[in-house]
Amino acid sequence: MLWFNGTVLSAAKKIAVFMALLTGLAACQVRPLLDTTTNAELASVSISQVENNPDQQAVRNELIFLFYGGASQPAVPVYKLNLQVGSGASEVVYDASLGTNIAGRMTVTGTYTLERLSDQKVIGKGRKEVTALIDDLDQDFARVRALRDAKMRASRELAQFIRSDVAIMLSRQGQ
Repeated sequence: MLWFNGTVLSAAKKIAVFMALLTGLAACQVRPLLDTTTNAELASVSISQVENNPDQQAVRNELIFLFYGGASQPAVPVYKLNLQVGSGASEVVYDASLGTNIAGRMTVTGTYTLERLSDQKVIGKGRKEVTALIDDLDQDFARVRALRDAKMRASRELAQFIRSDVAIMLSRQGQ
C-alpha cells in the first residue's frame, strides 16, 4: 500500500501514480556513449598536426591511440580536430618550518574545435583543464621527473576527456 500524509491511496490513485512513473521512465533514453557507431565515427576524425610543443604532442599521441587504437589516421577524414594545449606548474603547500614548498600541481589545459571537412562547419568546441598533484622533492632529478610524470598523467586524462566530448559531438550529428 502506498501511504501519503498518513492516508491510504485509493486504487485509482495508485494506478495514476504508477502510470506517471512509467511515463517518466519511458521518456528516458539509455544507450552507451561509445557504441560501435561512435567508435567508427571517431576513426573518421583527423587530429591536426601540432607545433614543436611536447605538451601538445603528448595529448595528440594519446588521442591517436584512443581514436584509432594505435593505427594511422584515416586517409580520407570526414572531420578534423584542431587542438591547442598548454601547461603550467604551481606550488600549493608551503612548509614554513622547512622554508620550502612540499607539494604542487601541474595543470594541462586543452582547447579544441571539431570541424566537418565537407562544408567547413564547426561541429563543436571545448576547453578542458586537468590538474595532477605532485610532491616537491629535494633532489633536482626527482623534482624534474615528478613534474614530467605529473604532466604525462594530466595529458592522458585530458585526452580521455577530449575523446568523450568529441564522441558526444559526433553522436549528436546523427540526431
